[in-house]
Amino acid sequence: MLQLRGRILQAMPRAHEVVVDVGYTVALRYGPDDKMKTACLYVTGFAKHANLGFLGGAAMSDPEHVLEGSGAAMRHVKFDSPLQIEAAKWLDRYLTAALLHAGLSPASGDAATEVRPRTGERPIGRRIRGKRTRDSVSRKRL
Repeated sequence: MLQLRGRILQAMPRAHEVVVDVGYTVALRYGPDDKMKTACLYVTGFAKHANLGFLGGAAMSDPEHVLEGSGAAMRHVKFDSPLQIEAAKWLDRYLTAALLHAGLSPASGDAATEVRPRTGERPIGRRIRGKRTRDSVSRKRL
């Protein structure tokens, strides 16, 4: 999961990252801001694999035939090991295509990371990668 996160942040270094507890797993969502409707990529981790999801994947070209799913909008790629991620030579092209499809550029976003508990609970905090915000410092005192 962390290896996929790294590849996404290489393609979109200023992405706004939202870490969400969705109950059955943890999801990492990426876009220019914290809104679900503007996110273009996500990563979900499971016991034996991780999924890299493309929120507009149904409309994306898939020349490598790696996208799975049959829904109206989303597609994903299942990775069973870090070696599989490393060997995916096509991955950077797909990440760039997802950004362009969403109307974004690698410079989009505010480089913030925030953690959200399960739906209905208050967000824990927000932190700009590499910098502490007032909110992240005050949370540590709790």
